[in-house]
Amino acid sequence: MSAYKMSVEIDDRVWLGSNVIVLPGVHIGEGAVCCAGCVVTKNVEPYAVVAGIPAKKVGERPKVLKYEFDGKSCRLY
Repeated sequence: MSAYKMSVEIDDRVWLGSNVIVLPGVHIGEGAVCCAGCVVTKNVEPYAVVAGIPAKKVGERPKVLKYEFDGKSCRLY
């Protein structure tokens, strides 16, 4: 009996909501969003929005994402 590990790969700019479960061997593409409480069982396309159990595509994000830091910090607590 052979044992092997299946890794989870998460690209840049991915948002994972709270209580998201990502199963072994899944790849989440750049800029994707996994909504809170979803169970990701299959690969997620870049810039896709997925939700549910099992996670299914419910939308798409814009592919032109621009993040800028203006030097100011903001504490939320």
